[in-house]
Amino acid sequence: MATEIQLEIVTPLKSAFSGKVLQVLLPAWEGQEGVLPDHDAKLALLKGGVCTVVTTEGETRYAIGRGFAEISGERVTLLTDSCVAKADVDTAAAAAQLKEVEANLATLDWVSEEANQARVRIETLQAQLSV
Repeated sequence: MATEIQLEIVTPLKSAFSGKVLQVLLPAWEGQEGVLPDHDAKLALLKGGVCTVVTTEGETRYAIGRGFAEISGERVTLLTDSCVAKADVDTAAAAAQLKEVEANLATLDWVSEEANQARVRIETLQAQLSV
């Protein structure tokens, strides 16, 4: 039985993380999902939230956006539109942006594409504030 699993977190701009981990907790659409070595193979939709990566050195948290997770017994690949490590989060800027986007959302038609994009942005900013 394997004790580690290969994790890749990839955004359109960069590879945010690549390495062996003991466990991954990811924000799947159905709820928080834990992945350990030898996990059953599956695909999952990701929503904006906190991804926790546990390695032999400790725990690191990332605020990630929406995307997809491909999970197998030996590998987890997260394809996400954004990924910010806890150390890189500017909480003051994220809080200000969240307030601005929420105010803008209140003025939009709830079913418009603009409103949908605002809700996705709110999800991502809330993840940054809770990481």
